[in-house]
Amino acid sequence: MKRTIATFFLVAAFAALSVFAKEENAEKTLLGIKAGINVASLNGDQAYISFGNHVVESSAKLGTQFGLFLERFYSPQFSVQIEALFSAKGTDFDANEYEQYWSLWYIEAPILFKSNFKSDNFKYSVYIGPVASLNIKSSWTAKNLDATTVDDEKLNGIRGFDLGVALGADAQTKAFGGLLVFDARYNYGTLNVQTNGAKAKNGVISLTIGYKKDIDKFFESEEDYY
Repeated sequence: MKRTIATFFLVAAFAALSVFAKEENAEKTLLGIKAGINVASLNGDQAYISFGNHVVESSAKLGTQFGLFLERFYSPQFSVQIEALFSAKGTDFDANEYEQYWSLWYIEAPILFKSNFKSDNFKYSVYIGPVASLNIKSSWTAKNLDATTVDDEKLNGIRGFDLGVALGADAQTKAFGGLLVFDARYNYGTLNVQTNGAKAKNGVISLTIGYKKDIDKFFESEEDYY
């Protein structure tokens, strides 16, 4: 049921903004693509694993993020951006003699409320908004000093759905007939990652580069947004 609800949310939200973009009286709407890296970890009182007599805390894990977005301007100073992203999260547990890596893959739908500014050569935005995430795969890999390994096994007990809050900023400059976008954000998960009650939530820093352009002229060679 949670997977069905989350999938419906992604499709309905993206379709709704597409319809709005076609309204005769609608403000400008931009279509964009983006890709970059995640620096992910788990946060909370129980973001650790036990190995023998050791307690190993969560540490950062690198992942990827990429997807599409639509941004609708209601005024030059205010816009709403909705995204459909693939996002690789997880965490590393490293105790020297024992290493364990959790890989958590999500489909995400952020809805961002943006305040926009402009200078001579750049546009800037700061934003905040909710993020709905659907877990599509969870696995773990482990290695001991004696070279005993576990490779890409299914990680059980992971919650199938997460709700988070994204806070970030971007800078934009003219390029290739559109706008090149440099984005940095932090996504804080509000639900525990595991279903066993352990208090550990996703925390992700994302750094991406994107490109956006008027949705009706996305495949044309020339356009100016200034």
